[in-house]
Amino acid sequence: RVPVLVATNFVGAITSILTAFSTSLPDFLVYRFFAGFAFDNIFVMMYVLVLEYVGPCKRTLVANLSIALFYTAGTVALPWLAVWAGNWRLLTAASATPMVLSCLAIWILPESPRWLLSQGRVEETVKILE
Repeated sequence: RVPVLVATNFVGAITSILTAFSTSLPDFLVYRFFAGFAFDNIFVMMYVLVLEYVGPCKRTLVANLSIALFYTAGTVALPWLAVWAGNWRLLTAASATPMVLSCLAIWILPESPRWLLSQGRVEETVKILE
């Protein structure tokens, strides 16, 4: 799951940066389509990972609180980022920054122990939990 999260962040970052350098409407539309497609997967994968890391009794609080805090903060910051950027190309490239940084997750974020255990990968599960 973490490799898929990193791959979708990579696709989203690359297509967002390509959007900033697009010179025609068809190019722009294709790049934005794939950036939006990647964003949807990024959002769902991170939600699933958060749900798997937390026990059932805390899932509602942790999953919804993380979305409420970070998604809201990003939404509130976006107009200010747009004012700072001054043009859509710079804004599009700047909005790729979190996705580029998220590509580092493969070295920071451990795989879900619940998922590893369900796949029969017991040794890796024990190593992560230790």
